[in-house]
Amino acid sequence: MRGGTDGSKSGTLTKERFLERAVGKCPEVEIYIGGVAVRCLLDTGSNVSTLTESFFKEHLHGEDTDIHCTTKWLKITAANRLPLPYLGYVELDIQVMGLTVPGCGFLVIRDHDDVETDTAPPGILGMNIAQRCKQLILAEFDNALEGTLDNDWRAAFSRVQEATLGEANRMVRVAGTCKSYVPAASVATIQARIPRELMGNRDIGLFEPGNTPLPGGLILVPTLVSPGSRVFPVQVVNLSPEDVWLPSKLKLGVLTQGHHIDSSSCEVKFQRISADHEEVIVSQRSMTGVEPGLQCPLEKVQIGGTPTQQAELKALLIEYLDVFAVCDDDLGYTENVTHEIPVSDDVPVSQPYRRIPPNQLEEVKEHISGLLKRGVIRESSSSYASPVVLVRKADGNLRLCVDYRKLNSKTRRDAFPLPRIDESLDALSKA
Repeated sequence: MRGGTDGSKSGTLTKERFLERAVGKCPEVEIYIGGVAVRCLLDTGSNVSTLTESFFKEHLHGEDTDIHCTTKWLKITAANRLPLPYLGYVELDIQVMGLTVPGCGFLVIRDHDDVETDTAPPGILGMNIAQRCKQLILAEFDNALEGTLDNDWRAAFSRVQEATLGEANRMVRVAGTCKSYVPAASVATIQARIPRELMGNRDIGLFEPGNTPLPGGLILVPTLVSPGSRVFPVQVVNLSPEDVWLPSKLKLGVLTQGHHIDSSSCEVKFQRISADHEEVIVSQRSMTGVEPGLQCPLEKVQIGGTPTQQAELKALLIEYLDVFAVCDDDLGYTENVTHEIPVSDDVPVSQPYRRIPPNQLEEVKEHISGLLKRGVIRESSSSYASPVVLVRKADGNLRLCVDYRKLNSKTRRDAFPLPRIDESLDALSKA
């Protein structure tokens, strides 16, 4: 066999040389499942995540009844195209650097007696979980993680970004003639420039990372770009403990054409703030018409009055339809106001939880799990604790309330004098 390099032509193949050139190190990360530390391989080439049968049953105390049988309709093949035998599917909450990622899907792999598994990690993290971990950690980077990230996860996210890169069809570079500064452990905004020959007539574009990793493992935040804009701001996340300088005209990523979906209820607008900055506004589109097969929420509302009054009221409601909730999961959220509760002293109100009737325990667990998955509530380690109260709605469903009476008793209330009733009645005299 003719060798491709001088080293491969030598006739001596030692064990050390073989291990150095033929065997690479797969990145490993540590997660926690139910307080149990699990060392997992990060496999960006895997679509699924797995746990061994022995680890699931011995360390997580899993039972066969906890495993959903999906083997009849979901077939998994390995890289060698051979079927991968597994018992079924489970959803587990995992902890990554103190952050909880709820409802992560794992396949429980059947153990083989003829395979040595003592030294192999019991789990594999595929792209289904790796991408969720990346999104959660980036969202909590400044708040919960205080701008620090574990070295293993930083290297892992670089591999996740490389694995999710799309085809580069429109290259975007760093704008300006000077270097762009990205401080350590922070999120910075830099200016990006689109080549003049790629401007043309285009619709809204989507800027995404390119094929080449950025210096220092920087991560770009996907950005909407307004039509006709050549220079636009983009956010860059620096997860490393060192400052990074991006040279001028460095390749940042690609600009892909946005696709307009008629059925979308949102409308994207671009508002120019200054010469170098734009603001992206996503607003609810007025529902002047509803697609066939979709029921307008107003169909459930009984409107009285004359036909003319009904038409006017319906037009008004449709114009502001985005302020109404159409289901229990349609919740509003704002960051414009921060709520604070001033108390009379610094002693936390910490009450033990109240006993839940055994016949309602599973229903309560399922209800709380659903609230966690939808992001309505989150886990807390606060020194304040108030017990929950179970209340039945009129339709029989469970309503989860909290008894805040002890907290209310030590809350300093704002003094807002109410108007005098006699003055209000005098003002209405002869009206």
